Amino acid sequence: MSPRTRSQRGAADSLTTRRAIGVLPHSAGIYPQLTARENVAYFGELHGLGGHALRRRVDELLFELEIGAFADRRAKGFSQ
Repeated sequence: MSPRTRSQRGAADSLTTRRAIGVLPHSAGIYPQLTARENVAYFGELHGLGGHALRRRVDELLFELEIGAFADRRAKGFSQ
């Protein structure tokens, strides 16, 4: 196997960083047919949360992101 080039290492480091902080590209991550709350819950489930822990974390994130006022609206039409 050949050693990775600097650009390959940079790309891998960038991906690791984006995963750690939760960055999503504009074209990914939001399902327009779901509400904001449902989208957050869906990704929580993908990360292994469920039950009370999931509901608590969804509520925390809706508060932190200041999207409680429209948490139950469909995501279609949300700005990125």
